[in-house]
Amino acid sequence: FEVEYGATEKDSFGVKILYQKDHLPTLSNNNYSYSNTGKEADLYYKKKLLEYDNWIIALRPKINISSIAKKSSIKHVDLALLIGHSSLKKNKEVFGEFGIELRKHNNKFVHKPLGYLIIMQEGIKFGKKWILSNDTEYEKVKSRSHLYRTTIYDQVSLAREFTLNKTNIYGQLGYFWKYSIVDRNYRISGPVFSLYFNL
Repeated sequence: FEVEYGATEKDSFGVKILYQKDHLPTLSNNNYSYSNTGKEADLYYKKKLLEYDNWIIALRPKINISSIAKKSSIKHVDLALLIGHSSLKKNKEVFGEFGIELRKHNNKFVHKPLGYLIIMQEGIKFGKKWILSNDTEYEKVKSRSHLYRTTIYDQVSLAREFTLNKTNIYGQLGYFWKYSIVDRNYRISGPVFSLYFNL
């Protein structure tokens, strides 16, 4: 669940709340499984630094608070520089975003607290109602576990716009994959469903 409030033309504030449940078999015995349930919240501020033609550059500091490890705490603090572009081509809107995000971890499993992410998104809006998009996150961190040192998150989504009481609502259905570059045996995947709208 995410809400972003545009306070001014250049400034916005947001919160993103995630409920997560992991249910995994252990590596030693497939008859035994491990479950972990918790919540996460991202609090962020977005500042538009520059807008020229179809380009926008923005800065986004973010704090992640998590209770997934059964203890509420600040999990990491991020600072991202985002560059976005959109254009119209033959009645189709093509858009993309590229970002570099520095991340300071507050986690006992992370050997060195500083890491980074590379964020990419590309998509196309066609037929005035449909949006096809792809999101990719590459993360590098000095984790004590070699599985999590270099990971890639990839998501493909198809969204459709609906109008309800003069409000545009988007329903999105997609599929995600997250896997380790170090060990390809570590891989999780699943469907994604979301609704979002602008007020």
